[in-house]
Amino acid sequence: MKRLLIWSVAFLLTLTCGISRAESNSEESQVVTIVMNDDSDESKGLKHTLEIYPKEIRFGDVVYFASYTENTTDEIVDNFPDSEESDLNKSFVKDLKITSPQLTREYTWSEAIDSEDCVLSVFNFQPLLPHEKRLFGLWTVEFPPLEDWETPFWKELRENLTQEGIVCNLQLTNYYYVRGKDHVFRYHHEQTLTQEFLIKPRSEKESLLLEKQRLKALELQTTRNEKRDGKFVFSPPEEEDGYLALKGKEYAPSHFVREALGTSLVPDNPKTIEGWRKLDESFVEGTLRDEISFTRLLLEYLTADEGEKTEQAEKKLLDWLNALPDVQREFFLRKIVEESVSFFYQTPFADKSRALLRAVYDSLTDNYKLWICEFEKDIYHATSLIPPKGRILRPSFDELLEFRSEEIVKASADFRLWIYYGQVHKEKLAAKFLRFDDKLNQVYLETQFGHELRLDLNRFSRKDQEYILEMRDQ
Repeated sequence: MKRLLIWSVAFLLTLTCGISRAESNSEESQVVTIVMNDDSDESKGLKHTLEIYPKEIRFGDVVYFASYTENTTDEIVDNFPDSEESDLNKSFVKDLKITSPQLTREYTWSEAIDSEDCVLSVFNFQPLLPHEKRLFGLWTVEFPPLEDWETPFWKELRENLTQEGIVCNLQLTNYYYVRGKDHVFRYHHEQTLTQEFLIKPRSEKESLLLEKQRLKALELQTTRNEKRDGKFVFSPPEEEDGYLALKGKEYAPSHFVREALGTSLVPDNPKTIEGWRKLDESFVEGTLRDEISFTRLLLEYLTADEGEKTEQAEKKLLDWLNALPDVQREFFLRKIVEESVSFFYQTPFADKSRALLRAVYDSLTDNYKLWICEFEKDIYHATSLIPPKGRILRPSFDELLEFRSEEIVKASADFRLWIYYGQVHKEKLAAKFLRFDDKLNQVYLETQFGHELRLDLNRFSRKDQEYILEMRDQ
């Protein structure tokens, strides 16, 4: 049940007092915005909002949450928590309860906090500039998670669903932090908010498909025997649970599928792009289908033939993303960034992945922009992207490694600065020559820490290859 809260950020700084709700009159009419105000001296000028999308769903759909803090003044707010740089799962807690006047049962989830006086040491701090609106947290809730389909509340709801749907009240309790006179953000107290949702039934065909996947996922989880407090806890998809066949190679589906959809398709996810197209077509409009459509569009773009077909596939993906409400689009943008900088650059999709990063760059938060700039410096040795205002790029791995290596070589005559062309890019490393194996064409080096490296002779610079062969003949 804990996976019900992904990117878990409790309504940070959503301080008590006036709460108002607003709903957009545009295409985002399903977005609910809750504005929270606080009259304390420490929080004057800060506007805290929570956005929820959508307010009408089908059984099994995903609901998206995003919290924002805006500086409404002309002054800089110093020492402001930069939540995206934090591991918030270690500090934040929620109580969640779902009820309905049409049902007798209720659904609850809760977790305790370690200390009421816990200081926000998990935070980095970035000044909140005048009139800056900062995304402060994201999470999703599945209605319901697959592992909870047979709990009394969801079973009763499913059995009583009519075409008109059932109105449910989602009650959220969060423990939030406020800034004291010492300008340190500390734990204060809890606040409870309630929002209505309308849950409608799925078609019989879709329900049977989800039930099939649920049973397979439960069977897999039983095999793993992973339990917590007597309840099953779903793990992220593992490579052996499924695969995707793309251009003659197999890939773990988790690189292309958001976590909210992962357990719904494990271990029987579509294995080809055509399978994803058919799955997409088999669902009606809704957030569950959005999750499927994202994977389908991403796959079509990454595997499209170069030239006009790639341009068309990219346009379809970007147009689809841009048509989504902000609160929902952010989740898909982050999936693109996270996989691009950790996985895609090591695959045949590297060039397309980099092009996609640049296409969505202006839509990203400052932390993600900074991440991409640093990624390009590390992997491609340069970047033409403009870092966000007020953020400083850290030295690249190569810059740090080259400085460190030169210092090591100066300190010991036994060490040499080697140039080695790795799988991704040229590397510089300081190491001591040990031996060369003619049969395997392998060079053995020793690092300053005593670790032995076995490297391919052909990947060294020509100068280093000549040196290695000279050392062999001595």
